[in-house]
Amino acid sequence: MIPHVAMPKLLPEAQFSDHKIETVPAVDHYVGWADACRGVGKATSHFGYSGPLTETVLLGTVAMRVPGETLRWDVTKLQFFENERGNGFVRKAYRKGWEPTWIG
Repeated sequence: MIPHVAMPKLLPEAQFSDHKIETVPAVDHYVGWADACRGVGKATSHFGYSGPLTETVLLGTVAMRVPGETLRWDVTKLQFFENERGNGFVRKAYRKGWEPTWIG
């Protein structure tokens, strides 16, 4: 759990009381990103971290739209197993002739 402007906590706290969470030095988010773009340091929210985080948050949003249903995510195909209702929120339909070429 990550409280707003506070250190993260691992839950249940009793189970993880001995685990130390690495402290990342405070850096202005925008300055850190711009510095990383210029090759100075590394962004704390690089795509290897922020991509899976974003995927998790968006999957939670889909789960809220299909209450009471069990959703199992296929990370390689980027779709739900056997849940067309959930999959309807993952990709949008394009009109014939207007489909982006980059969508597989």
